[in-house]
Formats: sequence, C-alpha cells, structure tokens
Amino acid sequence: MVKKKIYVLGFDQMILPLVQRFAQEGVLPNIAALMQAGAANEAMSSIPAQTPTNWATIASGADTGTHGVCNWTVVMPNGQRLSALNSLAVNAETIWEAAERTGLKSVLIHYPASMPSRLKMGLVVDGYAGPGYGETPFEITPSRGYTTLSGLPNTDKIDLQPAREWQNLPCSAGAGPLESALRIVPKIQGEDRQFHLLVVDSVGQGYDRVIICRERDYQSKIAETSVGEWSDWVLEPFVVEGQQRTGTVRFKLVELSKDGRRLRLYRSQIMPTDGFTAPDELGEELIERFGPYQEYVSELPSILGSADFETCLEEAEYQAQWIAKAGQYLMDKRGGTLFYSHWHWLDDINHHHLAQADPSWPMYRAGEAERHLDILRRSYMVADGMVGLFRERLDGSAYLVVISDHGCVPAQRTIDMRRFLHQRGLWVARDEDQDLNEANIDWEKTKAYVRDGYSFDIYIRAEGEEYERIRDELIRDLRTWVDEKAGRTPILLALKKEDAFLLGYWGEQAGDIIALFEGGYTWAMSKGEEVLSDLTGVNFAFHGSQPVTRRTSLCSNLATFIIAGPGIKKGYTRAVAKLGYIKLKDIAPTFCHLLDIEPPAQSQGAVAYDLLEGHEMYRERPSIALQAKAMDRRIWIQRDMHDFSLLEDK
Repeated sequence: MVKKKIYVLGFDQMILPLVQRFAQEGVLPNIAALMQAGAANEAMSSIPAQTPTNWATIASGADTGTHGVCNWTVVMPNGQRLSALNSLAVNAETIWEAAERTGLKSVLIHYPASMPSRLKMGLVVDGYAGPGYGETPFEITPSRGYTTLSGLPNTDKIDLQPAREWQNLPCSAGAGPLESALRIVPKIQGEDRQFHLLVVDSVGQGYDRVIICRERDYQSKIAETSVGEWSDWVLEPFVVEGQQRTGTVRFKLVELSKDGRRLRLYRSQIMPTDGFTAPDELGEELIERFGPYQEYVSELPSILGSADFETCLEEAEYQAQWIAKAGQYLMDKRGGTLFYSHWHWLDDINHHHLAQADPSWPMYRAGEAERHLDILRRSYMVADGMVGLFRERLDGSAYLVVISDHGCVPAQRTIDMRRFLHQRGLWVARDEDQDLNEANIDWEKTKAYVRDGYSFDIYIRAEGEEYERIRDELIRDLRTWVDEKAGRTPILLALKKEDAFLLGYWGEQAGDIIALFEGGYTWAMSKGEEVLSDLTGVNFAFHGSQPVTRRTSLCSNLATFIIAGPGIKKGYTRAVAKLGYIKLKDIAPTFCHLLDIEPPAQSQGAVAYDLLEGHEMYRERPSIALQAKAMDRRIWIQRDMHDFSLLEDK
C-alpha cells in the first residue's frame, strides 16, 4: 500500500485574490499549476483573524474558544502571561499529536506554537515563529545596521578614521584604508564582541570594499563585502548567559560612497547552531547541509533605512528556500508523513503595501500604486519559488497544500478602546500623564479595561447588578457610537460574552464584552485625547479587528486554501453562495480524513467533502410540480404562515 503524505506550506496572510491576479500575469507558474491540478478556495478564519489564533485553529481543528488562543498572550492558571506562540498556550490536541497516536511522524518548521515539542517521534525546527523584531527566544541577537549617517533607527553610528596600528594591511590603491570599531551585543545577558571594520579602495577608483576582522590584523578577517554583495556566512563564538554559543552571521554592504563618507553596512540576525530544534542535535545537521538557519525576515530594516528592499527580499528568499529544502530532506530521510511549515514574509509586506495598491482605499494615489503592487508581486513570486521546490519532487501519493491564516484589507481610521473606556470613567489610570496600559491601571477604581495587545475583548471588574449594568451601558454606547468625521459607526458587533458563541468565541480567555470593528477601522493607542483618529505610520492594511469576510476590489480578509493530490477535484472552487466558506477549523479533520486517522481530540471542524472527487455537497431543490406528479397522493403546500392548501395529483 502506498503511503500518503501531506505537505502543508503555510504562508502567513497570503491573499487569494492577489494570488489569482499574479497567476494570471504569469509570474506564479507553480501556484497556478497547483490551482489547476486541485482546489483553490478562500477560507474563513476563526475570530479574531490573527496569527496565533488561526495557526492554532489550523493545527487543532478547534474553535478559538476551545483552543483558547484569543490574543497574543494567554493567561495561564497561575496568572502568568504566556506568549500565544508557545505550545503550552494552545489548549487543544494538534494534528501532529493525533498522527503520532497512530504511529505517523510529523516534521514542523517555523510553525507557531509547536515548541516546546509534545512529540516523541516528530521533528520540530524553531516552533515559535514570532513575527516581531527581536521576539524569538532562540536568537543570540537580532539584525542591525552600522552607518556613518545620523538619525537611522536600529543602527550603530560609526566614525571612520585612517587605519592605524594594523598588521598585514591589504593594498588600498587610492586613498588609504579607513577603520572603525564594530560591536555586537547579545540580546540576553551576554558579553559584547568587538570587531574591526576596514574600508579599502581595491582598484583605485574610490572606496569599494568593507572587511570585518577580529583584530587589527587583516589575517584575522572573518567577512568581506562590496556594495550589493553578501559576505559568506561566518560561525563565531558568543557568550550568552554565561555559556559559550556558536552563532551564525553574515554582512552586506548596502551603500558606500567613493569618498567613504556615506556607509551603510547591514548585519544579519545571529542565530545559534543549537537550541532551536527538537531533538537538539537536528540543528547542526541541517546547518551543515543547508547553511545557517535564519528565523526572522522582515521589511523593517528597509523601512528604517539600515538596509534596502532588495536586501530584505534576499533574506526572505533565503529563509523560504531553507525551509523547503530542510523540510523535504527531513520528510525523506526520517520517514515523515505530515509536514507543516510557516513563512511570515507576506504578512509583513501586505501590511506595508497593500492599501497603497488598492484603488478602493480613500488615501490611494495612482502614481504610487504600481511601485507598491510590484513589491507585492515580487514577494509572492518568492512564495511561488518555494512551492516549485515541492512540486518538482512530489509523486502521485502526496498532497501539496498552500494555506494562510487570514487575509488583509486597508484601513483608514483607528480606535483607541482604552481611551474610550477612560473617557467614560471606567478605566482609571494611576498616572493620568502616562500612557494608558495595564501597567498604569488603578485596579481599585477601574471597572473596565482591555488587555495589552491587539484584542477586541473588554473585561469588566464588577459583580452582580453593577456588572450587568456596566455591560448593558457599554454595549449600548458601542452600538450607537458614530464616527462623526467618517459618517460611520465604527463598531460592527458588540456582544456579551455569552452571545459570542455566535462567533465561535468563548472560554476563560474571552472578555466580558466582545467588540468587533467595522471595516476600515483598526486598533491603536492615541497620543492625545482622541478615541478615533486618522491612520498614520507605515502600516495601512490590517486584519483581526475587521470582519473576516471583508473584501475590496483588490484583496480580501479571508484566508487562502489550495490543495492538490490524489482524489482532489481538479480546478475546483466551492460555490460559496450555496455551501458557505470552508472554515480553517475544517482543515485538520479534512487532512485526517485523507490520511485515514482520527482527528485531534478537540477538533470541531468538518471534513470538506466537496473537495473530493465523487462528492457533491449541494442538492438542487426539486420543483413542486415535478414532485407532485411523482407522488400518487396529495401533498401539503405551505403558502404562508396561516394558509395551507391541498394540491391534487393530476
């Protein structure tokens, strides 16, 4: 019997309308072929449409209220706040645990909340997958820039001086070599490392190369780079929390003027060679075969100016290719049945560029749109290359899946729910001159608050009649609230906790009131007294706060689900108006059906049978005349609530 395998490529915030647009342009040949060979559908995320919530839903098949990941943090029984990207935060069995119960092995790479690993046979690489800069617990230190320029965030300012007291200086054909110190600071209780940077003119046409050395000695060189060029990867020792760890690092020279006055040097995130996999020895094996592992990729260095977009895109492509190659290797060598991965780059890019490319956005500028659209296009092309690495190696017994956790849509207004509660006297700050956050709450006087993080939960600190009165008054205020500037109501739904079952939302993590924002609104903390503000910054497209079904002329807030393999209908898309959306909680039970195993213990989804050949989910309603003719008796026809008539067989 041929052993079935499922390869799940998780692309955070991949948007199907964009995929279809770029596929029609011919720039996504692998994803286009996958859609033709199988089924492509938009899928409904769990509420809220956020990263930790929905990767937990995809893994467990459980509603938000059951797996308990309602926000970016989860309150544990002892009161401790735990990151929702920790596996202990997910209070439901996962599909890889269910598979292991039947003797099947899983491989997980960069999948949120898959570490600490609960598997005995399975293999996990970086099961945290935090999307924020400096978030991962595994890194030695996050990426950084070094520059002669002033005012660039996330960089160290360096001062270039003529090189002195060096040994074995290389030839500098024109002006003499320049030098500066370069420090690398471990993130957690580590010892700083100082290196020495050397700038040289290698061909007599101005400064063009940068060399990094351990000492003021060219023979201690560890890296060398010119403009637009990455150095080789370097393995260097670092002391972190009193222990020596080997870290992996490389450099890229982003900018260097001929006179040496303008220099921007980018340093990658430094990851260790151990400690980020389960079992631990797996890390060194993968690094030896596929190069160093890079956990964090983002456009942030380009936005802040320490790097450019090309550099960030190259890091994203490196990470995507590494995940694909390592995943295939582990599935083949270790006999895996189920592969789950996660790549966050598209989420980052959509937040920054989607709105500016969307003609329906109120702040759209036609002259700027194509640049933003091309950044989106090139990013999706990297995802297509990752899909291609799997397509070229799959046989007829394997399923290949492309899936996302949610989509994204533009926004133009922000809501500061903290300020909303504060203005009504329900949130009382200890210091009124400081920001409104949980650290600044007067708990004795506060009656209502929201937790730090992107949450639509409002928590009430009262009991009995006072509790109900506050809830009733708040829900009335939220439902009747009008944004006078926009001429809209910013709250789509305001529900009591016990009514939020309608949204698949319940449990001990849920707030006493659930407030879902209207399309075009997102969370923010205002700097002044305003509760509603125009959106500013670099992020203009959002998810989570807005309705899951929100869409525009360019994009959608719905997730993506593409699957091809044995028994899957070719070129199939579900008729949503007849059957409704596939839900992300349906994914795990559908995969289990394909593998012929029991779904995870807390799974609440359904098998999407309509994806399978031979299954038709929709029934056409027969006409009354034909039904009556086929029956040799009288039938009842209800014409309205009070009038029933008999139809005689003719």
